[in-house]
Parts: sequence; C-alpha cells; structure tokens
Amino acid sequence: MITSSPGLQVAISALYRICLPPVPTLIWFG
Repeated sequence: MITSSPGLQVAISALYRICLPPVPTLIWFG
C-alpha cells in the first residue's frame, strides 16, 4: 500500500513488529 514513502514503510513495519507477531511483517515485505 505504502511504497512511495520508505520511511513510513519502515515505521509501520516497526509498529507491526512491536504490536503484532512476525507473520504480518513477512506479509508486508511479501
């Protein structure tokens, strides 16, 4: 969804790692 802003992608992935299990993060990086 957010590919135009790498910074936002990193921030979101970091939040996913903190709040959710690693599975959603793997899906994000696809």
